[in-house]
Amino acid sequence: MANLTKGQKVRLGVFIGTGLLIAVGATLLLAGRALTEKRDNYWIRFSSKAASFSGLSVGSDVTYSGLKIGRVETLQVASDDVSVIAVGISVSAGTPIAVDSKASLGSQGITGMKYIDISRGSAKLALRVPGKLIPAGESLLDSLSERAESIGVKLDDLLVNLQAMTGGKAQRSVQQILDQAAGLITDNRANIAAIIANARKTSEELQTLAGTGNQVMVHVDRALTDLDAVTAELRRSLAPHGEVAGTLGKVEKLVDSLSMVVLRSQSDIDVTMRHMRDAAADIADFSKAVKENPTLLMFSGDRGSDARIGK
Repeated sequence: MANLTKGQKVRLGVFIGTGLLIAVGATLLLAGRALTEKRDNYWIRFSSKAASFSGLSVGSDVTYSGLKIGRVETLQVASDDVSVIAVGISVSAGTPIAVDSKASLGSQGITGMKYIDISRGSAKLALRVPGKLIPAGESLLDSLSERAESIGVKLDDLLVNLQAMTGGKAQRSVQQILDQAAGLITDNRANIAAIIANARKTSEELQTLAGTGNQVMVHVDRALTDLDAVTAELRRSLAPHGEVAGTLGKVEKLVDSLSMVVLRSQSDIDVTMRHMRDAAADIADFSKAVKENPTLLMFSGDRGSDARIGK
């Protein structure tokens, strides 16, 4: 400074003074705008215990469906209810807020900074009067927090149930059941063997009966064929005699009737024989399954009935 000339000192003083005047003017201008700016104030009361206000402070943004319209003015515990957080906000004067709009907490990405978001209202409803209370709505964060808490409780219950299922008492119960099953199979081994033998014998008898039925049907068919041949031969031999011819005609009708009856019954007999074959096959399969896995008959009846079957 000692090396500065008088002119340089004057220019420096003018520069500093001008800078101070500009700073003071800008401060006064901003302060004047802030003081003269008209704003509408509202209150919000948050009572949800899941709501966290970490990251929300005075000066935080207030948005209307994502559009910035104001800021947070106050943030405090409600004097009439310590479980409620009262938040005061201000928005630009004249900002319309419907009576069905609700305020909720929002979070700005990964920064963790929070803001107040006011939902859109219905177009045909009246507007909310400034200074009134805006009801709090449930935010996505609140919903996720409640669900996470519920999931945690359910996981705790699940772990308790798993511990009870795999504990020593459950293991002893399972071992007792296995021991009883092994004892039951050992005690009824003779009865199970008798049941399998009886089932195999019944299957063989049904198969034999089915074969016999087929042979009977073959013999009936042959008898009908022979009867038709005899009838035709008699007609040729006794054709000149009217009474005999009439008698033979009646006999022929009778034979035809018998043939129709047999033919109609044959389908029923075929169905019956097919059912008998299916039953024989089912019994054979049952016998094989029981032989491979005797535990299938473990709880099929009392021991007395099994003993009777074995006999």
